Amino acid sequence: MKKVEPFEIIHLKAYTLAKCQGKRNKLLQVIENAGIIFRQTEAHKDTLLMIDYRKVDFAFPMNDAFNLAKMFELMLSDYQHIKMVVICAEHNLNFGAFWKEISQKRGFNFNVFTDEEEAEQWLMA
Repeated sequence: MKKVEPFEIIHLKAYTLAKCQGKRNKLLQVIENAGIIFRQTEAHKDTLLMIDYRKVDFAFPMNDAFNLAKMFELMLSDYQHIKMVVICAEHNLNFGAFWKEISQKRGFNFNVFTDEEEAEQWLMA
């Protein structure tokens, strides 16, 4: 069986794009990947980040959206200096929307969409 990489990072003219795939069932795995993505974004001096999670299967209970936001605050506070949009599959939207709400209350400039065009419009505004 071929091993699937958890994400691919593409540096576009206006922003960094991280295309993610696979299963996510451990919060620490998400935080570690987010750290790698942030370091790549920062290395290219980008302040705009789009993460495409449409091909990711999240296996988290809803209350982990709060835990994820708290872990970002404690371990990835540098994300507060960038504008980030997440594109997720429709079936993950409730989790994503809850995570966005908590993250915004903690000072992060994050948003969540299911449509790539809408996500890009928000990111570039």
